Amino acid sequence: MSICAMNSSQFRRYLAKQGCTFEEGKKHTLVRRGDKIAALPRHGGAKQLGTGLMRAIRKDLGIED
Repeated sequence: MSICAMNSSQFRRYLAKQGCTFEEGKKHTLVRRGDKIAALPRHGGAKQLGTGLMRAIRKDLGIED
C-alpha cells in the first residue's frame, strides 16, 4: 500500500480489511493482528496521521504490502 494521508478512522478501516481487530482504550485503540499488537491514536476527526506512524503500525502488525 502506498502510504497516503489518512485520518485515524480511515486507517482503522484499512486495518480492518487486513484482518485486524480493535480494543478501545482511553486515548488509543489497541489493534491486534494474530499475536501482534499496536496502538492507534484517536486524534480528532479530520487530523491526519503521519506517514511514519502509519508505517510503524503496519510494521508492528506484520502488514507488508
